[in-house]
Amino acid sequence: MITGSTYRFNWYDGLDVTILISYDNQVTWAPIVKNHITEIDLQTEGQQKCYYDWTVDHPKSEEYYHNDVVYYKILDNNTGEEEIKGPIIIEDEPQLTTIRVFPSFTRVECLKTKQFTAVGYDQIGRALDIQPEFVWSATATINQQGLLTAGEVEEEVTVTATVGEISGTAIVTILERVGSSINKTAACAACAVSPFI
Repeated sequence: MITGSTYRFNWYDGLDVTILISYDNQVTWAPIVKNHITEIDLQTEGQQKCYYDWTVDHPKSEEYYHNDVVYYKILDNNTGEEEIKGPIIIEDEPQLTTIRVFPSFTRVECLKTKQFTAVGYDQIGRALDIQPEFVWSATATINQQGLLTAGEVEEEVTVTATVGEISGTAIVTILERVGSSINKTAACAACAVSPFI
């Protein structure tokens, strides 16, 4: 879990309980402060089921979370019995680490278009929930929506999506159009005009 993530505790209302959180490997415990609790009552199997949400309120830090985990326990206020749960693992904030461009390898006929998309991933390989704005570039014509327009020459084109210093690439092979007079080099394009060249 990361800062802003919510962990849900629930139990039946037959228990008068208090939830406590430990950030220091169960050495000390503190009740969840009320501004981190939301209660919702639902009728479940004839009993009222209560839900309480705890929101991670601090970034991952060894000084704050011992071994990057949080434990919680449910204290029965009537009997004094305790049930320890966890651990809840606190993770690093997701950071853009890699970018992948799709399709990564493809072929496009001369003068035709191809749409590319990019996805940013965090440091453990998960796609970011909120994707950044990518800057597109290519050794051919491409707009800032990732739409490539192939030229008149057969060639290999690199498509790049960039955010800051992080980028991802795809390779496109531009092929002669079927039934077209476009040839493999720019010079030979003139052949379509004069058969004597």
